Amino acid sequence: DKFGADALRFHLMSSPVTEAQDFNFNDLGVQEAYRKVILLTANTLSFYQLYGVGNTHLGNPLSEHVLDQWIISRLHQTMQQVTRALDAYNPVNACKSITSFVEDLSTWYLRRSRERFKQDNTQDKDNAVQTLGHVLLQLSKILAPITPFIAEEIYKELRNNSPSLEESVHLEMWPVFDETKIDEKIMLGMESARAIVRGGLEQRDKLKIPVRQPLARITVPGDSLEETFTAIIMDELNVKKV
Repeated sequence: DKFGADALRFHLMSSPVTEAQDFNFNDLGVQEAYRKVILLTANTLSFYQLYGVGNTHLGNPLSEHVLDQWIISRLHQTMQQVTRALDAYNPVNACKSITSFVEDLSTWYLRRSRERFKQDNTQDKDNAVQTLGHVLLQLSKILAPITPFIAEEIYKELRNNSPSLEESVHLEMWPVFDETKIDEKIMLGMESARAIVRGGLEQRDKLKIPVRQPLARITVPGDSLEETFTAIIMDELNVKKV
């Protein structure tokens, strides 16, 4: 009644009980599953409902934007991990992969792309909308065995604009990952950028310098990053130069 059946299912599927081990049930675990997976997924769907009105393109997006390419790479990596985990009867690892992906989708991809969605009829907006629509479609399929209700909710929303889809996500074929779309270079670059952002925010907090106050530069030891990633760092940390 508090958190819904999906959160309960996810919590149980990610618990040691699926490996025939003892499990001390606590509804705080259900709450965490609700907060980290169900709520973030629902918020992502709500965002798409706001900006994806009329989008019928749910196939592979052709965007060259680094954020779109990164989330597609993460999607296929997650599809690969979940497929292999479930094939091995290991729902715990499948749930770990899903939790990580949902967090990346909601707290990084959407947050970094928010302004792109708000543009007026530009190609960049179309790329962002089509990418998110495609990601949500595939996400609904890999969620379906574990959290069937929110998976169906996502799928029905997408079907509103694409009636050629099956009547239900539970009538779909399992999605096939494409290893050629798993771009390790982009994922490592984005991982480095996010680590630098985390470190920069920690330094700002330690020195009590708010993010709204611009700074001249941030100096980071190590290899250089491509300009696309340094631009993200500059924007996130409000600095003029990396």
